[in-house]
Amino acid sequence: MLRQHNLVGGGAQTNANGLSFERDHDLKTALINVGYKVDDSGNVFNLTESKIAIARLAPKYAFYHYLKENKIDWSTITSKLYLPDEALFNFTNKTLYIIEKKYQGGAGSVDEKLQTFPFKKERYEDLVSSLDYKVKFYFQGSTYFQAHYAKYLDVWKYYKRNDIQKYIAQNIPLKDFEL
Repeated sequence: MLRQHNLVGGGAQTNANGLSFERDHDLKTALINVGYKVDDSGNVFNLTESKIAIARLAPKYAFYHYLKENKIDWSTITSKLYLPDEALFNFTNKTLYIIEKKYQGGAGSVDEKLQTFPFKKERYEDLVSSLDYKVKFYFQGSTYFQAHYAKYLDVWKYYKRNDIQKYIAQNIPLKDFEL
């Protein structure tokens, strides 16, 4: 049987499609484009108060570096690493914003991953509870989810019940991060 080429992502195309989607919706770039300064450690500065960090970007492993800086041993709280696509610690309102980005070009494994977000939100809440941070969780999806919106109505209802915000085929407005 001849192998059919993957035209929608998943499998061998997962990294190629997903990583370009994540790169095209980069929070650091968005902040810089509207006038914030971001240093090499991910500290975010308002240009009018450029000596005091107002937030910290901590995607992927940087999230755990931030926990370590704050003397939090993640392994005593949860059994595995959960690597956020984007994480922003807002120092002013004591809120951790987690953004999970998913690219989908057709039916596939992302369908199952969408349902794990409330579980992950709870893990992040546990991880930052000693810092007295609240957690806001966002799903940012590709245009596929817009075109197939009705297919995911159960998931969208589940998100609403679990206070997960969704942004499909658009960027999350920076005002949501209350900087």
